[in-house]
Amino acid sequence: MEKPTAKRKEREREARRDTILAAASRVFLRKGYYEATLDEIASEAEMAKGTIYNYYKDKQDLFISLAKHGYEHFEEIMSEAKVQHTNLADFLHYLIRKTLEGVSEHVDLAHMLQSVASQLPEELRNQIMAIWHEHVTLATRMLADSLAEVEETKNLSPEERLAGAKLIAGAFLYMTHISCACVGIANSLDDDVNDFVRLISRALTVEHAS
Repeated sequence: MEKPTAKRKEREREARRDTILAAASRVFLRKGYYEATLDEIASEAEMAKGTIYNYYKDKQDLFISLAKHGYEHFEEIMSEAKVQHTNLADFLHYLIRKTLEGVSEHVDLAHMLQSVASQLPEELRNQIMAIWHEHVTLATRMLADSLAEVEETKNLSPEERLAGAKLIAGAFLYMTHISCACVGIANSLDDDVNDFVRLISRALTVEHAS
């Protein structure tokens, strides 16, 4: 019998991690932060409680990982976008649509985080807010760096690219919020996405082209 390779073991580990996170999200949404238990999360995930301890040290650690999950996904999409597209419009279209697809796939997680946030202990709530602020800042800087590799924006100054990244991030937050509220409405953001790409592309290139 063939022994599992390192890559296979890593895939299996990531699959178990995703299963735990999905189960935890459902339990937190049903029970709230205080009433949720690792026993119930393990039952929801159909695995032993001890398996969860191989990934997370306690309930708080698990909840913090849930709060980070969306930004980890965004970082992956960002890396894919700049590898596949050097044209600004195509880059933005890919980045937005892949991000919104991720939001749609994990909308229960977004709703859970919004619903449970007010129930958290103050120390944990402050920690979560600090994590979100840190990740938004890192994602914005990553986006600014990516604009340096896009044909139309590579000659902008670092300050201009960062300003453009902040503008894009603001629109992202708006569309993510609307996307969460419009689950089940197919293509509800198509017009917004197209308008966004056109206007941001113009804002980042018209002055430099003149």
